[in-house]
Amino acid sequence: MERLVSWEGREVLIKAAAQTILTYAMSIFKFLQELCNNIHATISKFWWGHKQEERKIHWLSRLKLCQRKEDGGLGFRDMEAFNDALLVKQGWRLLKNPDSLHARLLKAQYFPITGFLDVDLGSRPSYVWQSIWGAREVVT
Repeated sequence: MERLVSWEGREVLIKAAAQTILTYAMSIFKFLQELCNNIHATISKFWWGHKQEERKIHWLSRLKLCQRKEDGGLGFRDMEAFNDALLVKQGWRLLKNPDSLHARLLKAQYFPITGFLDVDLGSRPSYVWQSIWGAREVVT
């Protein structure tokens, strides 16, 4: 595949496929740092042309690859920051759309008396609730 795809094609594949496929799951679940590192490593291997029998030199750091193009990077997403941003967006939706089905279900289960910003994590919370609740500090 690496011989058939140009650098521009690799960039499009990474941005259109590898980084967007996970968007739905990232908007619901907090990904572990190790998983985000594995995603970055896979993207880097594809970008630099990794073959099974040999390793290519990675000429730029991950931070440089994730910088905006205007700042000299390639504009790839930092998966941890993107995950956090999507979870904060879910918390923001809870605040701004309290009548949505999503907000009513979470409110009934986890904070029937208080508001989203005032609630404790509670006992036996689901991983979805833990993820959204963890992003709550950014919303405030």
